Amino acid sequence: MSKIVLQHVSAINISRRESLMDLALEHIWKLTHCHAIRVNLFHFKDSASGQLKADPDFKALLKAKKFKWKTVQNDMDAGTRSEILELQNLDFQSQMIKSKASIYREGLQREDILKEPVTVYFSSMVAFGREKNVKDLEAAALPQI
Repeated sequence: MSKIVLQHVSAINISRRESLMDLALEHIWKLTHCHAIRVNLFHFKDSASGQLKADPDFKALLKAKKFKWKTVQNDMDAGTRSEILELQNLDFQSQMIKSKASIYREGLQREDILKEPVTVYFSSMVAFGREKNVKDLEAAALPQI
């Protein structure tokens, strides 16, 4: 069973965080061959209470997207805590069929994706004007492995 782990999620404009998350999830489901997406939700020290807490707005967003709690990791020596949440692939089951999965159409094998460590960077770029730096845009839109 293959999984993708989101290590970092951020948005310059916080009001667009939900729409960007929707785009990222759709991209992952449509272009990869995975059964689940995991997020490591790190906790930070709350200045008012002194307790370690996750970002409540982001945690609510993950729950709204149907991420389910899996486990919590505490490192008492380092004073860190993170929750692991997971979203099962329920809507894009066609990607589980080898002939339809994009990674196979691109010439990759499942073993290529499951090698450790794997880091995948997704980025987006917006350009204004007619065909502005088309080659640069196309190159930037390609996932880097």
